[in-house]
Amino acid sequence: MVKGTLIVRPKSAVLTHDTELFGKMDPFVIINIGNQKKTSAVAKDAGKTPAWCDQFNFQILNEDMMTFSIFDHDTMSKNDFIAEGGFALANVLKGGKRIETINCMRKGKPAGNLVCEFEFLPDQQNVAYVVQQQPVAYGQVPGGYPVMQQGYPQYPAQQPYPVQQPYPVQQPYPPQQAYPPQQAYPPQAGYPQYPAQGYPPQQGYPPQQGYPPQQGYPPQQGYPPQQGYPQYPPNPYY
Repeated sequence: MVKGTLIVRPKSAVLTHDTELFGKMDPFVIINIGNQKKTSAVAKDAGKTPAWCDQFNFQILNEDMMTFSIFDHDTMSKNDFIAEGGFALANVLKGGKRIETINCMRKGKPAGNLVCEFEFLPDQQNVAYVVQQQPVAYGQVPGGYPVMQQGYPQYPAQQPYPVQQPYPVQQPYPPQQAYPPQQAYPPQAGYPQYPAQGYPPQQGYPPQQGYPPQQGYPPQQGYPPQQGYPQYPPNPYY
């Protein structure tokens, strides 16, 4: 049996059984190889066509089979079983990447299929290319199942850049010729001085003549007193 690291990436599934009467299922996958067990993220509200982007590492010693169990995640009750399938490791222990479709069953009847990507690294190649199982978690759902975990491989160290050649020394520029001194401008003539006596006083304006007093208006004649209205005899009907 070839020994090494098997990388398993569950991609998607097409299921025929639905455990929910109302709403959509939240499927997740449990992968078992020997005593090694990995649990995928929960595909929230994915129903019968879930998809995942997890990556898991398994150390292969003498195992020859792996199993997949798909469940519907429930918060208030026990997780519901959907389907399961098995797969022979001999199909993926030949090195390189492979995408396989695993048939799933439920109570002895076909219940859909599961698509996974496999990559096997024999021990003699692990020195040059090692995939560490340190997934980055983007969240956690109730029940302790990780959400959207993704591991990243470590690549070999880059080669250092070659040493650059130094630039040649530049020659200094020749000294510039000094400019001749400029001639000074002649002094400008000052403004003429006015006599100390000052300007003659200006003539004032003559006083204006006042207006003559206005004559008052004569008093108006009062209106004659009005005559009172005549008195009528009382009405006997009131």
